[in-house]
Amino acid sequence: METANLRAELFQPIIRMNKVFILQYTYDKDGRDETKFIGVYSTEAEAQAAINRLKEQNIFSNQPGCFFINGYEVDKDQWTEEFAAMKNGNEKIAEASNSNRKIETHIMNNIDIAEVVSSAVVIKTAEDGLDLLGSLYYQGFDRIILHEQNITPAFFDLKTGIAGEVLQKFSTYRVRLAIVGDFTKYSSKSLQDFIFESNKAGHIVFVNSTAEALDRLS
Repeated sequence: METANLRAELFQPIIRMNKVFILQYTYDKDGRDETKFIGVYSTEAEAQAAINRLKEQNIFSNQPGCFFINGYEVDKDQWTEEFAAMKNGNEKIAEASNSNRKIETHIMNNIDIAEVVSSAVVIKTAEDGLDLLGSLYYQGFDRIILHEQNITPAFFDLKTGIAGEVLQKFSTYRVRLAIVGDFTKYSSKSLQDFIFESNKAGHIVFVNSTAEALDRLS
């Protein structure tokens, strides 16, 4: 019985370890985002504690940037998309797809820009937006094009908070975003003011065409 109890105690942490939390730090280097791997932690609280320990150190305080934590389930494939065949041409060279969408990669001025293409609504909730951001960010993209038709109409009702939550994450991770669509049909003054201010700042823009999006992001 004593041996059995000891074995149970030894293996208990392993049984409970079904998720890990990866901590990274991103900062600007010569106009491009650079990301440094910090560590892997058993809980989000441990990862947050690491941030609290490290953020005052000179190596981080002298290099402005931001920490971010991502949780991953253990023994689960994180990449579930497929790469399609390479395309000829100077601009569009590759695409990746899954059951709901495909990612077309544009190269403009040596910058990779991901365009999300789908016949369905890809972002129905704030969580969908964050998942998409995380997926593309870890594929190395820091510029993304979305289409209005692939975003829930609730996104454009600022009272729902979906736009605020998603776009705040894009800003935090310093990922530039262009949303392509016809936004003149929205009568909300607050939304129109938001679009105007966003376009003026340039980090998140609302444009009429993919060509304009590529121009703004490159």
